[in-house]
Amino acid sequence: MISNRNGHLIYGKRAVLVREVVDAVCDRKDMDWLTTRYPLAEHEVLECIDCIADLDDLGKGTHLKLKNAGDLQDIQLETVSISDKIFLKLIQYGRVFNRECVDINLLYDKGFRTCSIEIFEDLVADKLEFENSDIHYEVFKAYQDCLGNNINYNIILDLLKEDET
Repeated sequence: MISNRNGHLIYGKRAVLVREVVDAVCDRKDMDWLTTRYPLAEHEVLECIDCIADLDDLGKGTHLKLKNAGDLQDIQLETVSISDKIFLKLIQYGRVFNRECVDINLLYDKGFRTCSIEIFEDLVADKLEFENSDIHYEVFKAYQDCLGNNINYNIILDLLKEDET
């Protein structure tokens, strides 16, 4: 259980600092390292991520930068830079669709891919509903910055769904 003690978020009776755990996640430590370093179970580490993802707003600035290592016909996206805040929010979003998974990288991938599919499904349907979600909007901006305005939404959606299987 997460509580507040002296202005710090802590987990459980052992008073593990939640932000310290999440900082290690943002430093790309894997679940084995985290559960060895901190007296927490996997689901407790994920609760720490959920807590901070819920508390922290994205705010202004660039939170995600993508690079296309291919061309417009063979898109191969790479994450060039990512803010801790959107990284945590995409992990949290991935958990919505895969509750049993505890691999942080897989949860990020699932969150990013699902978010991307939802964006391009909206665009193909001529809707802009994704703009109501901060993470969806940030991911869309990253695609736009990377690929420009002349991207074929159907092609990207097909590529994303192809990789989903």
